[in-house]
Amino acid sequence: MMRKVILFFLFLAILFCSYVEYDYQLYLKGKVEDTSVVEVLEGLSINYTKGKHIVTHEDRLEYDFSITNLGTEEKNYFIEIKDMKDPISGVTFELLDEYYELKASGPLKAGNLLSAKVLSGETKRYFLRIQNPSHQDVSFYLDTIYQEIDGSFSGILLSSNEVKENGEEDGLIQKNEQEGKTYYFKGNVVNNYVSFANYLWRVVRINPDKSVKLVLDSTLDSMESFNDEEHAGNESFEGSHLYSLLQDFYNIHLQEYDRYIASTPYCFDNSVLNEEENKITYLPSYRLFVEHLSTYSCNGTSLPLKIALITADEVNFALASTGVSSDFYLKGNYQSSWWTMTPSKKEDGKMYYVSVSKDGVLQNDTLESTKLFFRPVISLSRRVRAEGKGTLEEPYVILAEQ
Repeated sequence: MMRKVILFFLFLAILFCSYVEYDYQLYLKGKVEDTSVVEVLEGLSINYTKGKHIVTHEDRLEYDFSITNLGTEEKNYFIEIKDMKDPISGVTFELLDEYYELKASGPLKAGNLLSAKVLSGETKRYFLRIQNPSHQDVSFYLDTIYQEIDGSFSGILLSSNEVKENGEEDGLIQKNEQEGKTYYFKGNVVNNYVSFANYLWRVVRINPDKSVKLVLDSTLDSMESFNDEEHAGNESFEGSHLYSLLQDFYNIHLQEYDRYIASTPYCFDNSVLNEEENKITYLPSYRLFVEHLSTYSCNGTSLPLKIALITADEVNFALASTGVSSDFYLKGNYQSSWWTMTPSKKEDGKMYYVSVSKDGVLQNDTLESTKLFFRPVISLSRRVRAEGKGTLEEPYVILAEQ
């Protein structure tokens, strides 16, 4: 009898241990490492409250960490996912601040989640939420990287703005194109004003080569045709009447600042979509007004110029639509439409271009002889430095080259 009792209790002990081991293994698969990790780099103290290595197969996980600036000056940093294999289908994330304001979201994958700054003595706390409805095995490391402040104008812009990868938000947006990484302003932003050469400009974007593209904040006083009778039907931008006026503006008002202005590629998108008898339809007409797709990659002729016009794609990225008016920084308060440098078609020997209405709506097929306002566009060299806040009251002011 005693033998049976002993065997029974031994069986229960083995069963209990097996259950504990099974339960522990499940716990390990759905946990964030419970060892707190504190790192100090360049005056930033980062507290990963449950470790840097995140491992889970649960359908939902929330993980918090904080960043404290121990130094006496403002510091920049970015948060990234490391050591994660290819994105796992269906696994998404949300990154929120201490006020539970959404800072970033999207498919969970390796790379930069957020670029931000922290003031001297300030602590920023974040919550990373992971949604994994299919209970897939997820493993990665979370890291915070100190970002040295670049003294160039592009560096000042990047350090002064929260860079966003979600193109649905307003602000400074990061985008990868064939030519490289670009950053563009979108929406009704109020911190991209630049005072340069006695004119007020707005920052359109940071080019892949780190030069900074500006557009005049206002239109010039005169209304001009893209091509006058002498230039009618000219299929090149450099041979247009409007380009000759831009050159005059440059020679009179910008020539003494020539050393600050870069010769960068401007896209004259004359790529042909369809060619019939007496009619050429250019790709932008279909891409922007039918497919509603904009791009910074140039499918047409790339022109290395010192001055030009804004493209229809750049206006579209800024938030202009092809139908409904919206508030965005390029809209202005103008009495008439204004030109872009994007052609839409050539028909019966006459060129047509994309223009922007006074309400900020992209307009297709504007005849070249139409008299509209125009806004010069230049790119500042990647070597220039600037100071200011970018507001209307305290615009960025160009200082000198580095």
